[in-house]
Amino acid sequence: MDPPAGCRIVTLAAGLVLASILACLAGLLVKPTAMFFTEGDFSVGSVLLFVVYVVIMCAVLYAVGALARVYLRMGRTRTWLRGTVLVERRIVLRRKIDLSTARVELRQTITAGDVTLILVAIDQRSGRSLELTVVDGAMILPGSELTALARAIVGVPSLGARAGDDHANAMIVAGRLSELTAVADERP
Repeated sequence: MDPPAGCRIVTLAAGLVLASILACLAGLLVKPTAMFFTEGDFSVGSVLLFVVYVVIMCAVLYAVGALARVYLRMGRTRTWLRGTVLVERRIVLRRKIDLSTARVELRQTITAGDVTLILVAIDQRSGRSLELTVVDGAMILPGSELTALARAIVGVPSLGARAGDDHANAMIVAGRLSELTAVADERP
């Protein structure tokens, strides 16, 4: 179950504050390091004091960074399928597009040999779109999710939600997702 939007906003604000503190702490580490190497005082006491300072600051940076990551992860975008409706939760709002009536397409990009396949759903009434990454390099959605997406795109044929080219394109996208199901099921 998702936390309420107000809770996500508060945790996002806390994460941003912690990220700002993290940046300030990094500055407190960089400036003394530069001064240490430019002043040239490399006595045993100075070096030992500097090493202790760096170790303490690194531990504090790690702790604050870990807390910031936890808070910021709560506000991230999530996408899921509810029936035939693709839902995207952002920090504050949710966007929904019914895949059985939306114009759908698969966009493929290849970067350094890694294939990325993105399902793009465009609401025909509002023109809003949602994107869902189906394949990202070696990562692929599970077969059950690909099957659910294909079924949602095909929708209920008796309702005649799509006509002509839109229907043919939807059938091609659903077929491609079904083909990917076999690939996903083969992977451990």
